[in-house]
Amino acid sequence: MRAFRLGVLALAAAALLLTACGGGDDDDAGGNGGDDGGSAGGSTELLIDATDFAFDPDFYEVPTGETISVSLSNLGAVEHNWVIVTAGNEITSSVDVDESLFYFELNAQAGESIGTTFTAPAPGTYQVICSISGHIEAGMVAELEVLG
Repeated sequence: MRAFRLGVLALAAAALLLTACGGGDDDDAGGNGGDDGGSAGGSTELLIDATDFAFDPDFYEVPTGETISVSLSNLGAVEHNWVIVTAGNEITSSVDVDESLFYFELNAQAGESIGTTFTAPAPGTYQVICSISGHIEAGMVAELEVLG
């Protein structure tokens, strides 16, 4: 009888644990919790780490037209930013950086974490860069997929 009670308690604990963990869809951006995958309430959250010289994650998926909360944590030793380049454009070198091609920009000093929101653009694939001189060449490039 005691073994039966322990088994029931173990099952109950497992059920509570699964409930507490959510069970939302596992569409997360880059696999590190960058995107909460849940669009309940019409918003999505991106959690991004900028290091010297990469974004983690480096791929994001968001639904078009939704309010996107973005938090950028600069874990590097120098300033970084997270820039969405407008549709149909690609910046391959710091020499080509043109702010008129920016759809959205978020800047963080070394050691700073900053957050804000933006509205996801039209469906498509968008380049994400760090526009600080030399950072594109060093590999600070990512991709944003906006789903329709």
